[in-house]
Amino acid sequence: MTVCYKFMNDLPSVPDDVVELALTYARNRLGAQQSAYPGDVYSTKRVVQKDGEQWVSRIQPRFGLEDAMSEWTNTHISTEWSQIGVATSILSQQAETNSLMQSPHTDGTRSYALLYLIESSNADQDTVFWHEPGYPIHRKRTMSPSNLDHLIKVDSVQIPLRTWTYVDSTILHSVENVKQSRVTLQISFDCDPFEIFVKS
Repeated sequence: MTVCYKFMNDLPSVPDDVVELALTYARNRLGAQQSAYPGDVYSTKRVVQKDGEQWVSRIQPRFGLEDAMSEWTNTHISTEWSQIGVATSILSQQAETNSLMQSPHTDGTRSYALLYLIESSNADQDTVFWHEPGYPIHRKRTMSPSNLDHLIKVDSVQIPLRTWTYVDSTILHSVENVKQSRVTLQISFDCDPFEIFVKS
């Protein structure tokens, strides 16, 4: 069975002052549609087909927190990170109705990510992992299929608040049932320092 994610319960909680700083920064940037990281595929408009209908995906721009979190991350998590940021799930400006889904994609700036959910409007938000028939389970960066009706669900998880969750972002993944807010601290990696998803 493909391992898509792992709860990292041995990693320390993020200090409250850093969480509050990240929340304040995210809320101040709610209107921003552009990620701080070029190539961030989930900060651009995407229209997809689901259940035979057209949907505009939610987007999730990320804003850098390296200045506030790099020292703590180096000491308590790993020195091998490539980016540290806070991401906010918002509606695309092109969305005419409330979309609950950030559509399936592989990340454009990383291979693995540590996620730390710090705000969620509803506990039943799902991170879902997908396989597109005819392609390998592990994909290149910036893949975003437009027809979701052909995808096969591989796994899913409801990420708890303030729990480090390590994901393999080379597997197509979506975030679904976001009724209003979702804010996550995110540490990105080009390598797998925890050797959980290392591929032979």
